[in-house]
Amino acid sequence: MSTLNEDSKKGTVDLSDYQNELYDFSSSATPSFLEFLQIFRISVAVTSYDCQRLIVFRQKNDNIDTLLVPMARPRGLAVHENKLTVAAYTEIINYYRHDQSVGFDEAGLEADSIFLPRNSHITGEINVHDLAWGQGGLWMVNSRFSCICTLQPDLSFKPQWWPKFLKGPTGDGAGHLNCMAMREGKPAYATCFGAFTEGRSWRAESDLSTGLLIDVQTDEIVLEGLCMPHSPKLYKDKVYLCNSGHGTVMCYDPITKTAETVLEVQGFTRAMTFYRDYMIVCCSKFRHSERAAPLPVSLKYQESHAGIYIVDMNTMSIVAFCRFDGDVSQLYDVAVIEESVQPEILGLQDPRVTELFVF
Repeated sequence: MSTLNEDSKKGTVDLSDYQNELYDFSSSATPSFLEFLQIFRISVAVTSYDCQRLIVFRQKNDNIDTLLVPMARPRGLAVHENKLTVAAYTEIINYYRHDQSVGFDEAGLEADSIFLPRNSHITGEINVHDLAWGQGGLWMVNSRFSCICTLQPDLSFKPQWWPKFLKGPTGDGAGHLNCMAMREGKPAYATCFGAFTEGRSWRAESDLSTGLLIDVQTDEIVLEGLCMPHSPKLYKDKVYLCNSGHGTVMCYDPITKTAETVLEVQGFTRAMTFYRDYMIVCCSKFRHSERAAPLPVSLKYQESHAGIYIVDMNTMSIVAFCRFDGDVSQLYDVAVIEESVQPEILGLQDPRVTELFVF
């Protein structure tokens, strides 16, 4: 979870405090985590806004290799076809995959794919918590203005939908609308912290079970009583979502209109995606919240961790796990990079960008 207060610090973001050598990005994983990457020839990317990095777990010499790409407060992450898109501090950055770019060989890159920054859209600090490519382009969950929106060249953003308990995009983060599930290229479900109409209302609420799952197409609240929900995703016509405050993943069946908990971990569940018949779930460490009551999961477990779980959907069992052992405490979004065991992603400030060309 991120709050509007924390997200609205004044001034520019200085990445100099987050040099790799000053920050411990160490991690440990089960052997099956590496095997998962090897079998499917994929890499797994996560965003971490607390250490200001896009982190990619890839392979090198039969070991897990970690790529660290500096960027300002990254949250939402989407990989679609040849595009990798990140929601950063005040902009949406598009990286395009160009494996045959001129200068690739001369750059000394030990990579089998390369993503180059091609364009960005300045949105201002709207706190894009989730994004996905679909019909009409890029869809985003704009948490500051409590709406789902798209982009238009001459605008910061273009509102497309907001919960019916709001009169429109408010700009004060009311309800903390945060994530969405896509169906056939359009937003189908959205999560929020509650039907609050004023920006700071949910922070002062002592009852944490105010979270909602909303059907975007009908405006119907289909699931309530959730605790800080995030990351709804559709898998085989069912909606899976993180009931984050409980450290769980839930499954909602739109046909029977019933829900059940299918996974529990020792952390704040946030970020989920599906790859084939596997669910990839991230969790973060407990941290101080502006909510008036402690998280239910923090009452159950004294300690927590930031990590990535691989879950076999056929057995609903955890088959692989990777944990951050150092300073990384908050993971925000997760995505799979297909057909690449050693991707390279060049940040906006990477000097190698000046000598790589596509035409």
